[in-house]
Amino acid sequence: MTEDELSSLVSKIKYGSYYERIVALGNLADSDADINQVSSILSSIFTSDQEDGNVRAWAAIAIARLGAPIEPVSSFLLKVLEYSAQNPDEMSRVGILEREMAHALSEFFMDENVTRRLITVVQNAGVGGFTDVLSRDRLEDVIDNCLLAIGVLGHESGREFLEYWKNKGNVTAAVALEYYGHSWETIADALAAKKKE
Repeated sequence: MTEDELSSLVSKIKYGSYYERIVALGNLADSDADINQVSSILSSIFTSDQEDGNVRAWAAIAIARLGAPIEPVSSFLLKVLEYSAQNPDEMSRVGILEREMAHALSEFFMDENVTRRLITVVQNAGVGGFTDVLSRDRLEDVIDNCLLAIGVLGHESGREFLEYWKNKGNVTAAVALEYYGHSWETIADALAAKKKE
């Protein structure tokens, strides 16, 4: 990422509309920016009670994805993901936020606490009920994203859990086991190829 591109993203994050800020934070999370150049703005957003929850979540995602996976970030993302999974009617419309939270949590490689909390997210998914098929589909996406993240994390505490879900016929769990401990991209690509078969 060039200095001009980074400067443009930072300006949008600081001064843009709600949607401009969300898109800029997402683009920053997907970039190769140096966390040291953006940590102060991301931290100020993430820790602010004045910010919208989605904006805070995207800032936390960027912090983790840019290489600074720290405990307060994982706790925050897990709380939001747990709430979404338990209340699928209130999830984001297309599930992008939930997918990106799971992806960001996978940056906490070999972290037993994050692995166990993701297992809990899956176990408690849908506990708040859902009112339509779209909510059920989004809930299944969250479960699959959490299973994928557990595979990426590679902590031993997740292996038996994925075995259980694989035995239930869950394709994501099967692929996550096959590529246990590999990157998000590796597992996601293998999963996409498996679903095309």
